Amino acid sequence: MAHLRAKNIHLSYPLIDRVKRTQTAEIAGTTDVGAQLNNRHQKSLQVVNDVSFSLEDGDRLAIIGPNGAGKSSLLNVLAGIYEPTQGILESEGSVSAVFNIGLGMRREATGYRNIEIRCLMAGLNKTDIQRVTRDVEGFSGLGEFLHLPVKLYSRGMALRLNFALVTAMRADIVLMDEWIGAGDKEFRAKVIERMHDFVGSASIVVLTSHNTKLLQRVCNYALWMERGHVVKYGDAHSIIEEYQTETAKKG
Repeated sequence: MAHLRAKNIHLSYPLIDRVKRTQTAEIAGTTDVGAQLNNRHQKSLQVVNDVSFSLEDGDRLAIIGPNGAGKSSLLNVLAGIYEPTQGILESEGSVSAVFNIGLGMRREATGYRNIEIRCLMAGLNKTDIQRVTRDVEGFSGLGEFLHLPVKLYSRGMALRLNFALVTAMRADIVLMDEWIGAGDKEFRAKVIERMHDFVGSASIVVLTSHNTKLLQRVCNYALWMERGHVVKYGDAHSIIEEYQTETAKKG
């Protein structure tokens, strides 16, 4: 049975000097850091502060909050990209991080070689690699271009390969930073159908998005964050409604 549990998770970035502090803020993707950056004695930048939640099979968690709330930083912790500064993270089941889907693609390698490399990195066996390859071939529609180096692809072609590959490798736990819906009109329709199938097949989903209607439709839990702290955690519908009301007041 899949599960994802976070207990008192903290994440901070070290601040070394003023130039590197600015770079750290950009990496963190946070806008409300002026006070910390102006403090010459500050040794670290706190971006996630004391976050806890527990998800089991069938749960869908919406992470909401304004820009700079720490949503993406928390997702990076859950994906294992960043190690928490403090706290305990427990998970059972395979994890797929669906954000920055072009990360890890090798431009000099062919489309087919990129599929193979990504599958091997995920620990898939020969049978699974063949299944994923057939899936990507059918969904991407790239045909003979899969024999060519990715550096020769247009942006749209690279998107097709990246998206097809990420969603062909099904996982128990899916982490998403915004709902993917890019591409031309014809491809976008396929993406929408594919995303619903991909998310529906996962045991647990954690999703950040500014589309609150989507979050209310998909999620049963919500985690409201501001400045790295949890404002509220619980029923998705009621918390998202309250968040929308507060956001409208600040307007």
